[in-house]
Amino acid sequence: MPVNRLPSFTPHLHPNLGSPDKIRPDTFLKDGQPKPMNEIPLTYPDSFLTRFHHHRLITNLSRLAPLSAYQRPQTEYETLTMTGKVPQHGISHLYSLLQRLRSTTQHFRIGWETDLCMQFSDDEWDQICSLTHSCSRASRFQESAYKLLTRWHRTPAKLMQMFPETEASCWRCNLKGATTIHIWWDCPVIVPFWEHIHNIVSDLVTDPIPFTPETYLLHHTLLAPEIYKKSIQIRLLNAAKALIPAHWRDPLPPTITEWINAVEQIRTLEELMFSSEGHLPSHTLRWFYWSYYAIPTRHIVSPVSPPSTLKEVSNVGGT
Repeated sequence: MPVNRLPSFTPHLHPNLGSPDKIRPDTFLKDGQPKPMNEIPLTYPDSFLTRFHHHRLITNLSRLAPLSAYQRPQTEYETLTMTGKVPQHGISHLYSLLQRLRSTTQHFRIGWETDLCMQFSDDEWDQICSLTHSCSRASRFQESAYKLLTRWHRTPAKLMQMFPETEASCWRCNLKGATTIHIWWDCPVIVPFWEHIHNIVSDLVTDPIPFTPETYLLHHTLLAPEIYKKSIQIRLLNAAKALIPAHWRDPLPPTITEWINAVEQIRTLEELMFSSEGHLPSHTLRWFYWSYYAIPTRHIVSPVSPPSTLKEVSNVGGT
């Protein structure tokens, strides 16, 4: 930060050496403390007016930040700006600098780790975020998954933090101060809903993902992301998670019929999209046993010979 841009800086503090347009705090500081006046190359270091303006500048700097903070090593971006030169491929260079920054831990990551009593590695969390951002081609279901990941919903526990005088409780089982994990997973009223879905998923796929909250709610899985995104499992879970906000503050949980209808909305949308892209056979194969299991009388648009076993389509690929 050039100190000559500060209101407290005056021409009396211009050093005799260096460019007057690039006067930095370390000109006046040493080891996090003000430099003695005789070590600063000033024109009149012993004059009362120079000492007065120097004291005012140091006071102003100390109010903005600890003096030691002004002498930290410069970042690559700061070094670049201090040169006064425009680098080649400037936009690409600045973008690469931004890409290398490590952002602070998101508050919702801390919330999930606290609720689940587990720690995610950076790679695991990056995969969770990536899958959530690209988990569905149906915008409504992808938005619902993103809101869950970011803990967007106002649970009883969050309401009690915001309004301490409020005794908010779970609208299903009346548990006081119910957390996110309770509302979405642990509530005794919602547990049968998830168990029923898990049984159906286990019947449809070869290797069902573990029946755990981090897997069902956050898509935290050991499967390769490119395989998991193409499987029917992620679609079935997205449909289930989208129903819980639809029953917010409802004492009754979602029904399996509602879930089947939500899954059918996803399947129908994908059928239109894959058909227009020329990938209808892979789409039909992925959903073959879902249609056979959940909608026995549904007409298959493009007849496909069924696989030799029920489990053969668990993680079928596709675009």
